[in-house]
Amino acid sequence: MPSDFHEHRFVGLLLTFIGGGIDAFTYFHFNTFAATQTGNLVLAIIDGVKGEYTLVGEKLLSTLFFFLGIVLTKYLITYFRKNHHPFWRLGIIYFECFAFLLLALTIHLLPVTLITIIISFCTAMQWCSFEKINGINYTSIMTTGNLKSMATNLFDYLETKEKQKLQLFFHYFYVVLSFFAGAFCVAFLSQHFDFFSLYWIVVLFVWLAFSQSIYRYKYKKALKKMQ
Repeated sequence: MPSDFHEHRFVGLLLTFIGGGIDAFTYFHFNTFAATQTGNLVLAIIDGVKGEYTLVGEKLLSTLFFFLGIVLTKYLITYFRKNHHPFWRLGIIYFECFAFLLLALTIHLLPVTLITIIISFCTAMQWCSFEKINGINYTSIMTTGNLKSMATNLFDYLETKEKQKLQLFFHYFYVVLSFFAGAFCVAFLSQHFDFFSLYWIVVLFVWLAFSQSIYRYKYKKALKKMQ
């Protein structure tokens, strides 16, 4: 039983589903992207031209905390690899569980800027921690790169007829489909249930955390039997 639980297809596709939902939630409610910082910077420029400088500050802070989330996660990756902790990514999932649960419980009391920077920070950590499914790269919090890879591998398959290219096409197809499905579900729930749609994201994070905790327990138990 391998310890690379973070590369399981179930984990990757569920995180991508959640990633789409998070981006839909933040844009639907706050006109800000949680992960797509290119979009945030473009929106910040547009808000600046319109003279809406408060909105510019919100988007730039979101980008800054996204940047800080990447830096912190890179530090954690280096630290845990040196200390041989194969399941450190499980801690990232639990951190996101706690952060999104806290947001769901207090979202009516918090300023928009604080909400968006917390979410951006979390999505940055997720992006750096979960980068592969079965050894193949993907992105769980945005999907432009996934779309490019899907189209590229489809073209390559039509050109060469290599089965590997077709398999890669379907790999990215499922990732893109998961992202759009998550975005649609959360946008739909936001339309009808407002901020309560955030609890759907919390439930998915909790489910993922507990299912992978059980996997970790079984893995450690199997190791003990082998010793």
